[in-house]
Amino acid sequence: MQEPQFGLDRRMFLRTTAVTGAALALGGLATPSASAAPGGFPDYKYVRTLLTPSQLKYNPTGEIIFPTVRGVYDKLASPLGRYYLYYAPHDAPGGICLAYGDSLEGPFTEYPANPIVSNKWDPHYSVSHVSSPHVLWN
Repeated sequence: MQEPQFGLDRRMFLRTTAVTGAALALGGLATPSASAAPGGFPDYKYVRTLLTPSQLKYNPTGEIIFPTVRGVYDKLASPLGRYYLYYAPHDAPGGICLAYGDSLEGPFTEYPANPIVSNKWDPHYSVSHVSSPHVLWN
């Protein structure tokens, strides 16, 4: 007597794939719609692009990643703007860069001495690249 087999065999896989494909083609499977953020989290919306990589004075790789915006108006005595936007090019040499502005919607001005954190700081470190700014305040 053969034991019953459980799990997904080839025939079941093909059948499931065909049914799913047909449902998608006919619009039978709905994609979930966007919903509000869970309690305690803000709702975000796209307003506009704050920085254009091709217009930056310091941008050795032509792209930027992982921007972080921090309100500094209540943390620094004489800030350059109410908000600091930290960002970085990903590939070598990278570097943490700064832009500043008085509104979350911009405009933001590129700090003229970028990068503020370079891939070299003698005698402390020399690395292939610095990237992924995540700013923390004590």
